[in-house]
Amino acid sequence: MTQKYDIEKLGQLVNQFKELKVLCVGDLMLDRFVSGEVKRLSPEASVPVLHAKMVSENGGGAANTVSNLASLGAQVAVVGLVGDDANGKKLAEILSSVGADTEFVLRDDSRPTITKTRFIGPESHNLLRVDEEETHPLSPELTEVLVNNLPKVLLGCDAVILSDYGKGLLSDDVAQMVIKAAKEQGIPVLVDPKGSNPAKYRGADVMTPNRSELAALSGDDIGLKQAQASAALRLMSENDLGHVLLTKSEDGMALFCAQDATQREMASYVGNVVNVSGAGDSLISTFTLGFCLYKTGKASLEDVMALAAMGAALSVEQPNTSLVHAKALQAALPRLSIAPERQKDAMLEENRAAKIISKNQWNVAAAQIKQWQDAGLKVGFTNGCFDILHVGHVGYLAQAKARCDKLVLGLNDDASVRILKGPERPVNDEMARAGVMASLASIDMVVLFGADKAGDDNTPCALIEQIKPDIFVKGGDYTIDQLPEAKVVHSYGGEVEVLSLFEGYSTTNIIKKMRS
Repeated sequence: MTQKYDIEKLGQLVNQFKELKVLCVGDLMLDRFVSGEVKRLSPEASVPVLHAKMVSENGGGAANTVSNLASLGAQVAVVGLVGDDANGKKLAEILSSVGADTEFVLRDDSRPTITKTRFIGPESHNLLRVDEEETHPLSPELTEVLVNNLPKVLLGCDAVILSDYGKGLLSDDVAQMVIKAAKEQGIPVLVDPKGSNPAKYRGADVMTPNRSELAALSGDDIGLKQAQASAALRLMSENDLGHVLLTKSEDGMALFCAQDATQREMASYVGNVVNVSGAGDSLISTFTLGFCLYKTGKASLEDVMALAAMGAALSVEQPNTSLVHAKALQAALPRLSIAPERQKDAMLEENRAAKIISKNQWNVAAAQIKQWQDAGLKVGFTNGCFDILHVGHVGYLAQAKARCDKLVLGLNDDASVRILKGPERPVNDEMARAGVMASLASIDMVVLFGADKAGDDNTPCALIEQIKPDIFVKGGDYTIDQLPEAKVVHSYGGEVEVLSLFEGYSTTNIIKKMRS
């Protein structure tokens, strides 16, 4: 049975995130994604040759936590470490661009900025990851600077996050000094842990291990649910922790509280996992902001867990290192009223609806297509009435999709079909047809088009001119010079290809057969 949540209250809590300030102390990283096409193997070795088309860079590790906090609306200060290099400057620019206070980011010329470069091929397949890093501890001089800065950087903060990736910044001593300085000012500390030494985080208010991290911290094999609970409770008792939030991937999360020895369970609300990179950062960011409101009596722990569960779900449902935005979180909250086991079905329904673009929203289609193209993806376009979907249609569309990465379908609206086929058509109205077509794996977007009355332009020429696909695919026995769309496509340098249709299949013949 699905737990009842006050969606309106949760939305109001998200609105209050902008009133909060959080300090994030941890291992800053630069995430670089190089994406493109692979069309051949190298003659030098049996490895794919990536034709790079797009390079994107964003904050990783603790920098991703900072970016998540900022995108959720909070004010953020950051204490971290970068090298005295170009990647360090780029990472500082990224942090500043999201509004983070970077005054207390340290620079160390004895190490490079931690950088992870991922090479991405077609369909978002990871080909290779290259890491640049040195993980030796901070020098005594930089440690002294960090500690001396703490009173100033903690000023006005509502919470502190220790984002530990085991890269050298958060040594045992540094972690303890940050926790003690925050506690002296009554500021809660939440920890995303690393390693096998729980004493490093003694006195923290919340620790957020996943199952493997809990096993490392407790020194136990904790596959069973009862063993997990026992390990979490012992971890709290032995290290003076206020709470342990155990994250369990598809099994949700469990919150253990030292004060009343209670255990609160939260199911996973993930619809479709695309990428788990950065999911822990999104979760602790959302949980921390909710926890701040819990500490002031504005939210219950159940509210905080619900917000964190939805924040984590939104993170893993997006590609690359993902951010959770306040508006997206608010928009997703009604999903909490859907049973967790139905999240994937609900997301499929939502995605199908999102694929359908009306005649007055061609600008939305153009913006999405431009985004795909900027990411190095080839966008194809084809069109038709598709009144009754049959195997000929499915085969043709599969052939069209094989010629591109993303296939956009221009679908004749009802008035357009009547002009082409007569007053008794279409059999299925435009939204029914659009819904069926959007359900096909070969179709990435459905855009309605067509003339309102006979005599007007009933071709997709105006649509093509606005959205500018890379390739226009048409089925039939046409020649390219017979297609008015071809002239439009060629005008901006696009390709045109005519495919043969599957013989023996026709919507008109199917209708005649049904009537007879």
